[in-house]
Amino acid sequence: FVFYSGHGAPDPGSGTAYLVPSDADPQSIGLTGFPVKQIYNNLAQLPASSITVVMDACFSGLTDRGSLLRGISPLTLRVENPVLAAANSVVLTASRSTEVSGWYDQEQHGLFTYTFLDQVKKTFANGVPDSVPSAKFLADQVTPEVVRMSRRIRQREQTPQLFGAGVDTPLPFIKKP
Repeated sequence: FVFYSGHGAPDPGSGTAYLVPSDADPQSIGLTGFPVKQIYNNLAQLPASSITVVMDACFSGLTDRGSLLRGISPLTLRVENPVLAAANSVVLTASRSTEVSGWYDQEQHGLFTYTFLDQVKKTFANGVPDSVPSAKFLADQVTPEVVRMSRRIRQREQTPQLFGAGVDTPLPFIKKP
């Protein structure tokens, strides 16, 4: 299970998606960022029974304060993801590649992160349910709430996305007692 909440940015030259650490320079993202493709390549090599990636980052190159990258319009890109080929693997993202993943100021979290964690808390409020929920179950709960709250709080679209063949696989971080 991998969870990331932070900035993402595209390299304008190659279109490669990068995670943006706090000390990264978005103008030199190829040197100071972490390639998302490398994460997926590394995960695909693991002998894991399932892989779940939850990512609260957008890769449009935009933030609430404007573009991370000086002098260019937002980019769209596609990330090659070998994890998605595995039968029990899934990726849940905070937004479409062309959307900004918004912040929820009141809760000091990303809107997606807050909603995801709130849904996990509600799902397990009375212990582990008889049937361990899947990523699809959580996505079905989280997506409409993120869409609704983004429209209300930020007056824009933010639509979480679920990818992979393992959408119905029980979440790997939950163990039945």
